[in-house]
Amino acid sequence: MAEERNISFHLTDDKNFKNPVWAISDTLVPAIGDSITIESVDDAFDTYRVVGRNWNTAKQGASSFTQVRVIVAEVTDPWFL
Repeated sequence: MAEERNISFHLTDDKNFKNPVWAISDTLVPAIGDSITIESVDDAFDTYRVVGRNWNTAKQGASSFTQVRVIVAEVTDPWFL
């Protein structure tokens, strides 16, 4: 059974990944190498590639985590999608 998790996306050029690009609740976590696209309020789309993930858990086991920090790099060249 999937559990809902908080997922926050952080840019690689942000020192210590303090300011998230986006935070959502979801049951799926993108894998390293995946591309994600985020639509902003002005209907612009920004594309990011997942370069790392940090799992926050108080217990052991794959299903016990509740927060995931996803580290992303902005993709500016469409050839790398």
